Amino acid sequence: AYSEEVILVVEDIDSLFGFLWSTSFAARPIFGDRVEEFERELRAELLALNSNGRFEELDAFGLVIGSPPRK
Repeated sequence: AYSEEVILVVEDIDSLFGFLWSTSFAARPIFGDRVEEFERELRAELLALNSNGRFEELDAFGLVIGSPPRK
């Protein structure tokens, strides 16, 4: 087995929104007529955290290789 934590990508805010909108849990239709308000508020909060608008994503990867037991 192998696992490692790595910084996967450095994303800008537009990329983060692209990811959110592509998911089932945060697709644009879920927000209804408040989607623009949500995007505006989240963008402001993210820029307050990091004024250059770029964020690192820390991910963990794992790999297990195996085969069925021989008979």
